[in-house]
Amino acid sequence: MPRTNVDRVKTKYRRFNDWLRGEMKHKKVRQKELAEYLNIEQATLSKRMNGEIEWLFIDVLEVLEYFNASFEEVY
Repeated sequence: MPRTNVDRVKTKYRRFNDWLRGEMKHKKVRQKELAEYLNIEQATLSKRMNGEIEWLFIDVLEVLEYFNASFEEVY
């Protein structure tokens, strides 16, 4: 059975999303706060974190900056 676009996105960003969930939980950051920092809707952030839509590279960089993290920590 062919994989859907949603399946491909979920797989591509699974590690990043898992890391992000852990960071948000550890630092007690809510989706609303992070969405405001990224200047996106909370619903958009939720869809990205659930693998429904792809992350924009600039938003990945901004998330890393927000949490003072590097690519090496995530990937």
